Amino acid sequence: KSQMTGAEVGIKEAQLKIAWSDVYRQVKSVYAGVLFTEESLRVFETNLNSARQFRDAVEVQYQSGKAPRSKNIRSKIEVLKAEAEYLEARKNLKKEKLRFNLLLGRPADSEFVLSEALSYEVLEFRHEALLKKALKNRPEILGQELKLKFARKDLTRAQLSVLPEPFIGLSRTREDYDNGYSVLLGARLPLWDLNFGDIKEKSALGAEEEIRSESLRREVESQVREAILEAELALKKAELQKKAVEGVDELLKEAVIQFQEGELSFLEFLENLKTSKETRLAYFESLKNYYEKTAEFEQAVQNIPTFDGGEK
Repeated sequence: KSQMTGAEVGIKEAQLKIAWSDVYRQVKSVYAGVLFTEESLRVFETNLNSARQFRDAVEVQYQSGKAPRSKNIRSKIEVLKAEAEYLEARKNLKKEKLRFNLLLGRPADSEFVLSEALSYEVLEFRHEALLKKALKNRPEILGQELKLKFARKDLTRAQLSVLPEPFIGLSRTREDYDNGYSVLLGARLPLWDLNFGDIKEKSALGAEEEIRSESLRREVESQVREAILEAELALKKAELQKKAVEGVDELLKEAVIQFQEGELSFLEFLENLKTSKETRLAYFESLKNYYEKTAEFEQAVQNIPTFDGGEK
């Protein structure tokens, strides 16, 4: 009974670790969402300011007769679109903060400021070492190994129950002609048919647990390899987007100067403004995706903080 209690405790601990790893992944994902919406808000604010500067420049050209009224109207429309995008980004940030508070069990309107900026850390993906670590530490596997271990013990106990149970006793004889003691040796015989049925049942249960264990190990291996592939791809995308965003500031500055000097057309400037915004958003989106994929990767290899802040 004490052994079964120990098994149940171990299985419950494994289930708790599974739940904790799910919570960790969700928190990190929502945390990345908050960081992303903060960065997005800054991008849309910058885009709004650029649109307003563009509108003012077109207004000057229109008043001096160098730009038609249609371009002046279009520039004002672009500002309205930029304002709408900015307001949408502000709403999205509030929603992400609500989600974060809900996940952490705090009041929905709790105010907080994240000190960390959205960035990425290059991880080293050693496939076989990570796979070995996952197969050793994943709580699903640890819990299943406990079930298999105690299924085997149950089978052993059932097999032992069909063996005769020897006993030794002492008998006293009191007769007129004989008064003495004798040692008795014997064996109790179990109910054979009933006990063999129990062995068959325990053997079948043990075989089921064996199959579950092998299937689970294959599933975990597949999850780990897939998580590594996704994280590696997310890292490469983030690195590529970083290279793209490095030239955006220069692009916008040159576009403003060229437009003011008449070297860049109205539509070409709008296209540069759009490219600047989309490139920045794509970069931060790639960082958010990398955060999420690394959270899935860390869960897959069980490389997550424990309750006391360590890693296990």
